[in-house]
Amino acid sequence: MYVSWEYGVEELTQQALVAAEEGRWDAVERCYRRRVELFRSNEIPQLLRCRLHAFDSRVYEKLRVATIAARCLLSEVSSKQRILDQFASKMDGSAIARRVSRRM
Repeated sequence: MYVSWEYGVEELTQQALVAAEEGRWDAVERCYRRRVELFRSNEIPQLLRCRLHAFDSRVYEKLRVATIAARCLLSEVSSKQRILDQFASKMDGSAIARRVSRRM
């Protein structure tokens, strides 16, 4: 039999998973903060811990994948910025550089 706070904790965890799947990390954080508030005043039964752990593992995996993707994108941007900086320094003072800078 579910106690209402247990249902609330599980519901918050499911909402966090959905938000993680959608990339809404602010919503994930809100769900986990609210969940912590419920944990502070209640004993967590073993069965509930197991269910929450399964959801938490899935949320963690989504976060891990998003972090890797963000790092790859940042690395790509940094690499392209270096190439543009090198090009700009080589072209400094040339007619092409002057034409490009006038257009900007």
